Amino acid sequence: MKYAIISDIHSNYSALVCCIEKLKKENIYKIFCCGDIVGYCAEPNECIEYFKKENILSVLGNHDAALLDIIELDYFNRYAKDAIVINKNLIVPENIEFLRLIKQKEIFEDMLFVHGSIEDPLVEYLDNVYLLRKNIKFLKQKLCFCGHTHRPFVYSYDFKNNKEDLKVPDKEIYKFEIEGEKKYIINVGSVGQPRDADNRACVVIYDKDNSVIEFKRIKYNIFHTQQKMLELKIPEFLIKRLDFGK
Repeated sequence: MKYAIISDIHSNYSALVCCIEKLKKENIYKIFCCGDIVGYCAEPNECIEYFKKENILSVLGNHDAALLDIIELDYFNRYAKDAIVINKNLIVPENIEFLRLIKQKEIFEDMLFVHGSIEDPLVEYLDNVYLLRKNIKFLKQKLCFCGHTHRPFVYSYDFKNNKEDLKVPDKEIYKFEIEGEKKYIINVGSVGQPRDADNRACVVIYDKDNSVIEFKRIKYNIFHTQQKMLELKIPEFLIKRLDFGK
């Protein structure tokens, strides 16, 4: 059985569709999202409608929560804030209701899905080993998939031998095996706004039968996304950063 995990779409419809169409060729049973369907880019309604069409199960991200007024806009930097306001003015009521029904955590078989962290699903960034070490102690499942930082990684902890390991994907296609008694926190990167110096969308495939996790990078039409953002006067910084994946 194969599962696909995506995250941080951020209203980038072009990237989303390209990724899902590629994943459909992989004999995927179910697609999960670690949050932030909206924000930053220009097509929140299109992304949400696509989630409905493809029956993608998502958890709530901090940008999603901002559109629901769960998180104050002052929490965000000025570029993110401006984009959230634009997204909020675009989104239709039925798609707000779709976001409102999304949970902050989802559990499926041996997998936990959150946006930020296990301890704080909405806003905590797992961006250092101390926080990873702290959070994995709360993990009851085998695997935790998350997003939020827009940077992919694989963190594992062997509780029997008290050994940890942190890997960062650095190849075109990156695979690794899920081992024995270890538990894992896996950041799946970002579809809509990668920040690991690779401007291609990032997705993860979990082949449960063979205990393999695979990262894939997928090219999409960045120019199309940028033109849509330009039309809505989304901050230039957010438009240009898509070129560089930062």
